[in-house]
Amino acid sequence: MSTHIQLIQLGGLEGLLYVFDKRGEGLMAHTHDANTAHDVLVLNGAVKIYGNVPEMVLITGQHHNFDWSAVHEIVALSDGAAIFNRFLYGIPEPYRNLPPELKIGKAENTLHSPISYDSILSR
Repeated sequence: MSTHIQLIQLGGLEGLLYVFDKRGEGLMAHTHDANTAHDVLVLNGAVKIYGNVPEMVLITGQHHNFDWSAVHEIVALSDGAAIFNRFLYGIPEPYRNLPPELKIGKAENTLHSPISYDSILSR
């Protein structure tokens, strides 16, 4: 199962797009500091957010702000689920000036293995 990742920079719209090939793929438990804080917008399908945040199922078109400093995990409930994690305080420094070919990547088994953003988005 693959998770496709793309850094989006469109004016004030800045964040990471995730597309999960299959149901059950997701983003393993993690937290954020202010540099990587985000909210979530579901662009396709359905996902569940859970952990030390209130459990919630979101479907296409729904947006959610939550405590990004609390442990949270996101899992796709449908094949092809897509989310946009909009950075709340701008793009983190390491990603600000990447050339287009380095703003897209793919990772495997992301519900159980951490994503190596350094190798995906900053080669």
